[in-house]
Amino acid sequence: CMKHFLIVLQLVLLYSPLSFSQDRWDFQWEGKTRECYVYLPSSRGDQAGLPVVFNLHAYDWTAVRTRDYLKTHLFGDSVGFITVYPSASDLTHWNSGISENPLTPTPDTDDVGFISLIIDSLISRFDIDTQRVYSCGYSNGGFMSLKLAGRLGNRITAIASVCGVISAGTAANYNSLKPIPALLIHGTDDPEVYYNGGQQGWYSVDQTIDLLRNQNLCQSLPETLYVPNIDLNDQSTVEKYTYSSSENTSQVILFKVIGGRHVWPDAAPIGSVPINRDINATREIWDFFKQFPSPNEAFITSAYNASIDRSIGHPGLDSISLSVVLVNSAKHSVALSAIIKDNAGVKRDSIPMFNDGLHYDGSSGDSIWGCKFLTPSDENMFTITVRTDDVNEGTYHLIPKAQFFSSAGPVVCIGDSVTTTPVWGSSKLIKFKIRNEGKSATVNGVMARLQSLDTSAVITSADVITIGN
Repeated sequence: CMKHFLIVLQLVLLYSPLSFSQDRWDFQWEGKTRECYVYLPSSRGDQAGLPVVFNLHAYDWTAVRTRDYLKTHLFGDSVGFITVYPSASDLTHWNSGISENPLTPTPDTDDVGFISLIIDSLISRFDIDTQRVYSCGYSNGGFMSLKLAGRLGNRITAIASVCGVISAGTAANYNSLKPIPALLIHGTDDPEVYYNGGQQGWYSVDQTIDLLRNQNLCQSLPETLYVPNIDLNDQSTVEKYTYSSSENTSQVILFKVIGGRHVWPDAAPIGSVPINRDINATREIWDFFKQFPSPNEAFITSAYNASIDRSIGHPGLDSISLSVVLVNSAKHSVALSAIIKDNAGVKRDSIPMFNDGLHYDGSSGDSIWGCKFLTPSDENMFTITVRTDDVNEGTYHLIPKAQFFSSAGPVVCIGDSVTTTPVWGSSKLIKFKIRNEGKSATVNGVMARLQSLDTSAVITSADVITIGN
């Protein structure tokens, strides 16, 4: 469902000389075409395991306007995260719970499911770090990020809201199975989303913080920081309140902007509205996100040491067995699967893995899981991704591109063989050819290794030759 639009590239180049990998992705969702804009950091190329930051637009805004105004992807390029700007179903209004106030109606769409669909595509295309998927948003985008925390907590690691609070309906249906760290930035003089509440269907900032503290087990008194008043002309100051869990594994943070309006701190001016310059909201959000999960935090359930019994198989004829070792010290209920993708990243199959002693998995009940599958019927290069689902936690862990195999070829070497008695000190030039005896596919990344079986003879050229595709 991916389309490339040159206009996206032209717009970005207007304000940055940096080179981005960028795409507009179109999806069919609930009978409508939905879009999002995806930016990869140029310094990281297409490497696997990158974090992702969603930036959700405000009410009556669009993904493009948010991108052009906040430029989160420029910051993402400098620190190394993928930036995603999705659009609401009518391009401008998220079904975030904000419509519980009749003054701000929204379409009745499954926007939580749409964000989950984008995450699936990011996993398929880029092998993102599924433990570092974050969502932030401005105004209605903040409402939506808070809704994702409560409804998509198995896929979202942490959230941030600027000028947005939680709605009563979202609060009543907040059902995340794990703590979702949250950061709020809100002005006390916000004329659109009142700091102290009183607007139909919407919580106040303090009520939102209280709910988040309960969900994150952050019951201790806050650490209070009075942020230095760097800009004396922005008509506002900032107080930072940090609530931490007893085990210091989760946090809720509030940046209370005294005198602040309905704006993103340190962004470009919007008319004559004063904007706080004592903090940079984008940097504060990323500094918060990157703490979670902790680099030292082990996955409760995860697989490692993936191995296969063959790396080459005849198309549609040979079977390949896969085994992995599972870490499951908490003895949670788990489900493992192997995801097969071709050289273009297209998913070909998903095979369940077992630990019953019958699926090339060792003994029943041990730590080894396995499965066997038939080589796809066409010639291609394939990758195997292993997915571990923790049923108790509602989370999952991926080993991106755990193994590789090919059904292309076979590739054979045709050349001279030296069988005559060598003359000491003489040399012989050997010519050989590499041939793909397959029917259709290009075999990628071919290398030839030359080896002398006579210990008195040496290879004077390079013994490894890169052939290419």
